[in-house]
Amino acid sequence: MSAHLQASKVTFAYRASGEPILREVDTDIVAGELLCILGPNGCGKTTLLKLLLGELEPADGEILLDGKPLNTIPLRDRAKQIAYVPQGAPAGLARSVFDVVLTGRLPYTGLFGLMSSADIDLATAALEQVGLAELSWRNFDTLSGGEAQRVMIARALAQQPDILLLDEPTASLDIRHQYQIFDLLRTLCETQTLAVAAVAHDIQLAARFAHRACLM
Repeated sequence: MSAHLQASKVTFAYRASGEPILREVDTDIVAGELLCILGPNGCGKTTLLKLLLGELEPADGEILLDGKPLNTIPLRDRAKQIAYVPQGAPAGLARSVFDVVLTGRLPYTGLFGLMSSADIDLATAALEQVGLAELSWRNFDTLSGGEAQRVMIARALAQQPDILLLDEPTASLDIRHQYQIFDLLRTLCETQTLAVAAVAHDIQLAARFAHRACLM
């Protein structure tokens, strides 16, 4: 089932008495579209993603998931609908690529839950989607930057989300890998009707692949 995530008149400041970093922001993320969030450093792009995830609470306005206030939806239920790929792949993951992707199933199994054959199949399918099935048993720490970023996207896809949020998914990648990542995101939107929002700095990249842009 497709989902709709919406920010309506959202204002946010990190201190109650401080100047808002976001003021009356409106945006929405809809099925089948890639939304690029663009703007200069420090304008609040990552903050907006954290609000859309429910990690932060707006001082004013509201975040709605399918018309319901996001903060009223249990965390595990949110994790089954919204997946997040942070900026940069984590370092020090001395484990296989497959094991990293399999952690995307935790919203369904719990921290100490046993993985079923269905969970393993979904992780395998996610790696195939990003074109890295042949690297399943490689150590994650031996991957290139572009490969590691695709693994983190596969981990998010293993959650079976309706909405995918990414914070600068092409940071520190060369132009070839930047195009590969955004081509993959656009394909996911169009073949699986995912709703995708990605923070980006490159306007030309956004113009090439995004369906819409949010300018901040």
